[in-house]
Amino acid sequence: MSTLRNKEQLIGNVGQDPVITDLDKGKRVARLTMATIRFLPLCWNGY
Repeated sequence: MSTLRNKEQLIGNVGQDPVITDLDKGKRVARLTMATIRFLPLCWNGY
């Protein structure tokens, strides 16, 4: 089975230090807050 990977680039200011939690089987999750100054609605199509 192939592993799917998603890549996101978030540009903004981190509000607090990320909180990293260890899950089962060695997986890790990071939770963070972020402030940005630009908003793009869900229906934005590049114009």
